[in-house]
Amino acid sequence: MNGGKGWVLKPENIRKCMPWSSNIKNLWIKVISANQLPRGTDKNDVVDPYVSFDLYDCNPGHVKVVKGYVNQKTRRVKNNGWNPEWNTKEDEFNFDSVNADSAFLVIKVKDQDKYG
Repeated sequence: MNGGKGWVLKPENIRKCMPWSSNIKNLWIKVISANQLPRGTDKNDVVDPYVSFDLYDCNPGHVKVVKGYVNQKTRRVKNNGWNPEWNTKEDEFNFDSVNADSAFLVIKVKDQDKYG
């Protein structure tokens, strides 16, 4: 990606001193399914998976949340780590006014029993 040089090129809107709002997008995510999720250390435990989204972005003109952090999560699928399916309306997420050049989206699949 960067030729092994240890740096990443800044986004164009930052290099050209463009306003933060120059690359605003709406991000829509629909969680459909997963398969063969690994068990934890207890081999008798059945995974109750859910998906967590952490979005990090900062709009200096319209701060909606503290430090630009938003957390959303799907419903859990009880006792199905082999082939969990979400694929419902409540498992769709919309993040409004996200700067595509500076936002970070972290997606995690977790076990309800371990992480709540």
